[in-house]
Amino acid sequence: MPPVRLALADLGTHEGLDKSHAIRATSKSLFGPYQFQEVALHPSKHPWATQTIHNPKVMKVGNRYLIYHLGIPVWQTSFAWANSIEGPWQPVAKPVLSTNNPSILVRSDGSAYAVGEIQTAPDQDGEWDAYMQAFEARSVDGPYRLSGGSGNILPGSFELEDPVVWIQGGRYQVLCTDCESKATGMRKALVPADSCGTRRLTT
Repeated sequence: MPPVRLALADLGTHEGLDKSHAIRATSKSLFGPYQFQEVALHPSKHPWATQTIHNPKVMKVGNRYLIYHLGIPVWQTSFAWANSIEGPWQPVAKPVLSTNNPSILVRSDGSAYAVGEIQTAPDQDGEWDAYMQAFEARSVDGPYRLSGGSGNILPGSFELEDPVVWIQGGRYQVLCTDCESKATGMRKALVPADSCGTRRLTT
């Protein structure tokens, strides 16, 4: 197994999300142990995510590397690019996606598809609501447009957090947290999709 040159994590303080940041760590194995190398992104040096760098994910796009993450206090998605997997990482000046904790995939034609969560206000069931939205763009850089409407594209008012999206067998698959156990009775749900706009839950 080749060495792992980049592992991302967000590290917070005893106050929770405040000032959490993305670090770079390396390992000789996917399963660790990992050795801290440096802080990859920190809110003190970010152009607009000045409170928190949260839920970072990394992907290779062409010859460059992309970290995307939730930026707080704006609560939207930030991009940071680098020419090397080891950085340095350059954040973009403005939010790229108007959603929380997204997952992005780049299709074979270079277009991008993303899913993320939107918080509704006021809450419909008296609790914190997190509904799923989908987005598409001609390239990963955007601009992104809504796909499937502005409401919850999950059936039955189901809620989610931290989705991961991929394509398998010609179907869009999403693995996410079942926030209020509406789908599974526990905090997990697999959401398969035959197209960008029609979804059903499988538990």
